[in-house]
Parts: sequence; structure tokens; C-alpha cells
Amino acid sequence: MMAESKKLFITILLAAGLLTAVAATENAGRAVLGISPHEKEITVTAVTADGSPVQVEGCTVTEFPSGEETVLTATGTKVVLKGALIELVCYKNRLTSLDVRGLTALQELYCQDNILTSLDVRELTGLHTLYCGKNRFTALDIRGLTALQELYCNDNEIASLDVRGLTGLHTLDCDNNRLTSLDVQGLTALQWLDCHFNKLTSLDVHGLTSLQVLECSSNRLTSLDVHVLTALKNLYCQDNKLTSLDVRGLTGLRTLFCNDNRLTALDVRRLTALQKLDCSSNAIASIDVRGLTGLHTLYCDNNRLTSLDVQGLTALQLLVCSDNQLTALNVQDLPALQALGFQHNRLEEDALIRILNSLPDRKTDEEGLAVLYSEGEKLPKESGSAVPASAEFRAAFKAAKQKNWKLYMQTEDGDGTEIQLQEE
Repeated sequence: MMAESKKLFITILLAAGLLTAVAATENAGRAVLGISPHEKEITVTAVTADGSPVQVEGCTVTEFPSGEETVLTATGTKVVLKGALIELVCYKNRLTSLDVRGLTALQELYCQDNILTSLDVRELTGLHTLYCGKNRFTALDIRGLTALQELYCNDNEIASLDVRGLTGLHTLDCDNNRLTSLDVQGLTALQWLDCHFNKLTSLDVHGLTSLQVLECSSNRLTSLDVHVLTALKNLYCQDNKLTSLDVRGLTGLRTLFCNDNRLTALDVRRLTALQKLDCSSNAIASIDVRGLTGLHTLYCDNNRLTSLDVQGLTALQLLVCSDNQLTALNVQDLPALQALGFQHNRLEEDALIRILNSLPDRKTDEEGLAVLYSEGEKLPKESGSAVPASAEFRAAFKAAKQKNWKLYMQTEDGDGTEIQLQEE
């Protein structure tokens, strides 16, 4: 009869949600760290609200100073930290479990890079910073944590994440999980969103007027509307299935990586703040980069370009325009240029001569690197990595070498072999 009464009592508590509350009360002011059998030493930092020492159980010491990084040696499989903790740092310890339910005053928690399979933070309503990436979570319940400002739950196995209502959130990193959807509507304070390497088929970023960095690459997006994100500085949307991308109004954009999509056009005119552009591996037939005087990196390789005007891009340091249909390329007056790749185009010997003669002088700078052609690519009088070419080509080749340029052929394995002139 007693056993049945006890069972009934437990059932009633579970139904009312009181059993969890009882457990949390028992752990009030305590953090319980599960220690891996192979990691008896752990490094932790804990800060108490009043600066008093942190009390310890399950270690060779009984306390350590608040705010001081401390190496603890566990005597068993659990370490208990006691006190009115407002900050706990316990990352990279291979912790197997972490119970922080009793730390109701906690504001910052850094428990990333462990082997945790779960984390209950539902009662930590004052938490504003949570780093729990690189663990083994399949779920994370942060609903109700309205004080949260920074959330890093990257590199886990989370299938769904509910961040609705977290209006104070300004940083969200949930990359490399198993998310199929992500609702960020209403998160008007969000400045940094990284959700790359998931399984998202759509992403609605309307209304995120504070967003400065959007990293949504390596998903399954077929469309992405970013034209209202006027504060955006860095956009990484590569490796998706985008057929179009309107960035015309993003005049503050500094970095745009939209490579490995299905774009047939890209209008970057008036993006005068742009410094890095990678639009490679698309199906773009033309791109106008004139006037982008701050651009220092341009990848536009593996497209369908028949011409490319980079004149006036005085800051340009790296240009890769290989695997297109170019018949000419003018690199004159590009004083900052130090790396150039233009193999696999339709450049005849006279076009190559003009390029070599136009390379900037780098005798007083770090040597320049240029990839002229690929292994197996047919060029006039060319064989292997030696060039038995015309007198004009040989003169241009030597002139480029004298200006401190190394000239390469791309080999089939993707590496480069320096080109040597054959002896006359």
C-alpha cells in the first residue's frame, strides 16, 4: 500500500511539474559538473555576485577565488561548485554532464567544446550570454530566456531551435547543426546571424534592420531576399541553390560571397564599400565592377564571362578570373596587384604578352604570383611546364620575372608548377 501511495504521489508531482522544481531547489546555488574518467583535471573560472570564494566539493581543494582561472583535480566523477554564481566558464574539459539549474543568478555560461548531450537552462531567466557550441546536443530549449543577447550553439546536432521572442538577441550562431527551419522574425536587435551548414530551404530575414553579418552558406536555399538589410556589411550565401540575388541597395556591403550557386546575373554597381567579392562557380555572363575602388579581392572564375573590365581598381590585390571565355584581359594600372589567375580562357599568345607586359613592378614588394594556364591547356608552341614560345612572348615572360613575378602552370591535381623558359 505504501509503495502504491508513493508511486501515486510521484505521478502527481510529475503531472504538476513539481518534481523538477524540487530537484532544482536541491541544487540551488550549485553547479554539478560530470567529469570524464580520463580527464581528472579541469580548468574553470567562476564569478560570484559578491566576490566571495567559490566553494568546491569533489576536488582536492575546497574553494578557489572568484574570477580566477583555476585548475581543479577531481577525486571522483562529479565536481560541485557552490555560491551565488553570475558567470561560469568550463569549456574544453570533456565534461559529460552539466547541471546549472540551481544557478538562478547566472548571467554568463561558457560550456562549449565538451561532450555534453543535454543542457537545461530553462530557469536561468537572467542569462544574457550562452556559449554551448561543439557538444552533442540534439535539442536546446531557450524559450523564455528574454534577457539572452548572445547565443552560440554551433556544431551540435540540433534539429530545431525556437528563438522567437528573444528580442534582445544580437548574436546568434547555430551553424553546423541539423536545422530544417529557423524563424528569426521579430529579432530586431540581431546584428550577427550564422546559420551555415544546416538544411534550411528558406530563410526570412525581413525586418532585421540591425543585421550586419549574415552567414547562411551551405544550406538548400533557393531564394534569399536581402534587399531591405541596409545595415549589412558581410553576406555569405555561397553553396546554395540561388538563381538570383538582389544586393543593389546594400551600399555598406564590404564582403559578398555568393559563389557556388546558380546565378546568371549579379549587379554590384554602386556597392562602393565592397572589398571582397566571390561570385565564382555560377553562370554569370557579365559583371560590372567599374567604380569599386575599394575592391581588393575578386573571384569570378568558373562563369561565362566574355569580357572583364578591372580598370581603375587601384586597390585590387587578388584577381582570379580563370575558367571563363575571356579573349583579353587588361591589368594595366593595377598597382596593388600581387596574385592573378586567368587559366582556361580563350587567350591567344598576343593577349598573354599584353598581360605579362602590364603586370605591376613588384621588385620592392613581396613577389607576385600568376597562373597563366593549366596542364593540358593548348597554347601556341607550349609543351609541359617549359615554354618554347615566340621571341615576343619570351621577352614579356622575362620582363615579368624581372619585375618579381613567379609564373605558374596549374597541374591536374590543382597545385602549381613554376613555368620555365626552354633554352634557345
